[in-house]
Amino acid sequence: MPDDPPTRSEECMPASQELVSAGVVVRPRLVDRLERLRDPDTQESVVLLAAPPGFGKTTLVRSWDPERHRDGRPVAITHLRGVGDSRRELWRRVLDAIAEVVDGLVAEAVRRLPVPDRIGHEDFVTELLDVLGGVELVLVLDDVHEATGRHVLDDLDALVSRAPDSLRLVLLSRTRPPLPSLVDRRIRGEVDVVGAADLAFTADECAACSPGLSDADQEHVWERTEGWPAMARLMGGALARGGALDGPGWTAEDGLADRLFGESLRALDTVTQHVLLHCAVADPTPLDLLVSLTGRDDAGEVVAAVGGWSGLLREVADADTPAYRLHPILRAHLHAELLHRDAPAARSADRTCAAWFASRGDGLRAVEHAAASQSLGVLERTLAAVGLGLVADGQAGPLVRVLGRRLLRGQTGPWTAAVGAVALADLGRVSEAATLHELHPPADDPELAAAQAAVGALLRRRRGRPLAEATEVGEGVTLDTQMTLALQRGAELLRAGRADEAAPLLARAVEVAEGRAHVAALVEALALQAACDSVSGAFPVMRQRLVRARRAAEVGGWTGSPRAALMKMLEGWLAYLELDDVRARTLSARALELLDPEDDPSTVAAVRNLALGVAEGAAALDTQWMHESWRPDSGVLLAPDLVAGVALADAQLCLHTGRTDRLRETVQALVERCGDVAETHLAAAYLAAARDRPAQAAETLAPVLRDELPRTWGLTLLDARVLAARLALAQDRHYQALSEVRLALDLAVELDTPRSLLTVGPAGLGLLAEARGSWGSAEGLVERVLSHVATLRAPATVQLTDREVDVLRELPTLRTVEEIAGTMVISVNTLKTHLRSIYRKLGVSSRREAVSEARRAGLL
Repeated sequence: MPDDPPTRSEECMPASQELVSAGVVVRPRLVDRLERLRDPDTQESVVLLAAPPGFGKTTLVRSWDPERHRDGRPVAITHLRGVGDSRRELWRRVLDAIAEVVDGLVAEAVRRLPVPDRIGHEDFVTELLDVLGGVELVLVLDDVHEATGRHVLDDLDALVSRAPDSLRLVLLSRTRPPLPSLVDRRIRGEVDVVGAADLAFTADECAACSPGLSDADQEHVWERTEGWPAMARLMGGALARGGALDGPGWTAEDGLADRLFGESLRALDTVTQHVLLHCAVADPTPLDLLVSLTGRDDAGEVVAAVGGWSGLLREVADADTPAYRLHPILRAHLHAELLHRDAPAARSADRTCAAWFASRGDGLRAVEHAAASQSLGVLERTLAAVGLGLVADGQAGPLVRVLGRRLLRGQTGPWTAAVGAVALADLGRVSEAATLHELHPPADDPELAAAQAAVGALLRRRRGRPLAEATEVGEGVTLDTQMTLALQRGAELLRAGRADEAAPLLARAVEVAEGRAHVAALVEALALQAACDSVSGAFPVMRQRLVRARRAAEVGGWTGSPRAALMKMLEGWLAYLELDDVRARTLSARALELLDPEDDPSTVAAVRNLALGVAEGAAALDTQWMHESWRPDSGVLLAPDLVAGVALADAQLCLHTGRTDRLRETVQALVERCGDVAETHLAAAYLAAARDRPAQAAETLAPVLRDELPRTWGLTLLDARVLAARLALAQDRHYQALSEVRLALDLAVELDTPRSLLTVGPAGLGLLAEARGSWGSAEGLVERVLSHVATLRAPATVQLTDREVDVLRELPTLRTVEEIAGTMVISVNTLKTHLRSIYRKLGVSSRREAVSEARRAGLL
């Protein structure tokens, strides 16, 4: 096997001494290839380390010490182990790694980025690169072969394709990643591929890892292992212990790894073998768990005394406790050996691991070992203990991957079915969840019955089905099950129009979710609480809940997840009511992007109505879609407050456009859906007003103003007050109009929702303007209304410089800040100055918002 030509530094380096540092073979010929990434003039901006396990890929990157480059290009290192098809997990790890090594302001901006999830945020790579803005950085991604989902691979491909020269990449993988952009960049000479032949030990490096062997034995090890680093170390250790290369069992037909591992294992005493075999059960294996598995208090000392396993067995930190991680090929061999020697003992070890991890709050690893134990009883008990909590933590994706074929084939017990159904529904796979839920009859056990009831409530809401009778929660039900049932039953009651009954249940769900740090469930529960507040018109409380929900989503990294869609929609609606149209458009568009089509029909309709109404405006709104959206077919039920709110918006739009025929249809449909409530009287009053019958309209409206009718929409009374003022002005009743306006203003100030006042009509707006200075505590709100009206009437006045216009035209493209600066032949800092000016003039804070507002203003 020929050596690479030695460098000058290698020629001066004694192989047996300076090639070894802290047990690691130093390999300057490979480190130099990584170091070239720090050279701004090099064409190669991506290094791919692609080789099977045991070739020292991770060890090589670790030996490339980033600490000595503090003044140069920082190195961010993370791994993709277990990422699978989770975009959220991929980007969470990447953002955390980058934020650790870049400067303060950039790190803060990186941490504020919403982590994308399974829906939406297709241009996240552009947003990330814009935030980095030319910061020089090396990003190392280990275990790239474990990224398997289509969306995850698409994101990685976009990162490789669009990474500017300032961002250099190192990819470590057991196989060539299926990324088309990697092939394209390699054709252009921008990728340095370091394969197995490059990573294999040279003769000197092989000798350096076994300095105690004779020259002949070192040469023999190198030839027999072909420089495979892990095997060279292991064979060298076997020879050092007195093994023979040509002894029995060393035939060419045998697997080299198995033969070497077997030889090394048999050379150990039975106690050490016992400990090492059980060290392969978990990955990594915490010391306390190893003690429990082996029954030996000295298990840590036994592992520490193992020699000749350098690079294959190392101590790591696992939740701040000592743990041991085996190299993948060693772990695979030892675990297979354990199964071969005593399969029941191996299954028993998995059962022990399941109980151990569950008792320490690591639910996912507990489920992994429970599934590996091949005992349905163990899996059922484990899922009963931790399953619903995992979903509440946002771990539905990993949980479904662990349960895998059991769910798809229906090979489940009742707890597996219940937890699996909740997890599948959380992922938007409602039909599969419903099928799983129907596999088992209602249980007698109070805990399981409560979990099944929660699943039933969740599925009925997601499919727009009628409310079912409540299930009484028995004694001894765990907090996670209580929380799940309270959350799902409360949400179902809310969507059924029974907000008073939903409120205490949602409050309980928030209490438990917050107390047990289930952040994902907390975000959902707080958003539902805010929706509950909106029904009663408790907008000040609603604002406080949304602030809490947003903070929880930011802490948990859920702002880019479908579970944030309802929260974003409610925030956008509040912004719309507060006349902050730019923020309303931004939030409603974000909610629409995050919306899961399989979410409950009320949420889907609410998000789409708000996004279309706020984004398009009354003049361009698809009125037919709005007219039909709150009257779905096929027996799908919508929340009464949503029906009332959208129907009234539909009625106001018909009044504004003079569509009395459609307004009549709206009134009839609203009466059929909601009965004799305040909203139907208000809609009928709009119809009478549209027909120029103000007296009839005032008479129809009177019971609403006297608060004699139940209300299902939080703004009904305020809208009724505004209409009463408009009707009084139409009948030349100036003093009555003034009185109604004051009542409306008092209510609008209390709720801080001035939007309704825009419907008071030209005469009403004139009254507001004429009486400026006499509105008392409502003066500020009146100024907001009048200023907003003036803005709507005025032509677009955004004045951009020619250079800013040039920059603005580049923003809809997928080019990064660095690429745009290069195209315009200006520095990145100059481009950022132009961007800040554009954002300020448009009243926005991001590239996405700038493009949207520029299009509305006719600048694009």
